[in-house]
Amino acid sequence: MLGSVRTNQYVYLNPIATIIFSVIILHEKITPCIVLGTILTLSGLIISEYKKKES
Repeated sequence: MLGSVRTNQYVYLNPIATIIFSVIILHEKITPCIVLGTILTLSGLIISEYKKKES
């Protein structure tokens, strides 16, 4: 059974997977806003994981 923290990680990765698949399947263009949002999402996920391991 997945805990709430692990489930939350998958929720944060869902938009990134959507971006990847929309580029591959729908040939969407990647804009600077999409890149910035992806970087912010991944950095938040990494920071939350780092803080969890530190505790």
